[in-house]
Amino acid sequence: MRAFKGFLQEIFCFRQAVGTYSEHDRGLRNIYSRLDEYGQDYIEELIPHEYVQGKNHGVPDKEGFVWGYKPDAGGFEPQLKELEYRFWDYLKNAWERLEKDFWMLNILILW
Repeated sequence: MRAFKGFLQEIFCFRQAVGTYSEHDRGLRNIYSRLDEYGQDYIEELIPHEYVQGKNHGVPDKEGFVWGYKPDAGGFEPQLKELEYRFWDYLKNAWERLEKDFWMLNILILW
């Protein structure tokens, strides 16, 4: 078997790099999804709640119908809202950190 020379070698290396990129990207998204799922479960454990239909749910709108669900947390709605906002902020920061580490890892792998 002959070694790749010139242009074909570049294509082979590029395909390997794209494969590595996609594998790490899939892993990154898997970690993010698991963090999101764990966080939502934990919030549900801290402040039990469910979403109930609001007064405008199902009302016709010019583009369809209103999807009007709201949380019912037994009087803890403000705390639930604050906790969810904090979690979403944490998740956004975690995604940015993971993405930064992901790109640094790809740079090290590719070079």
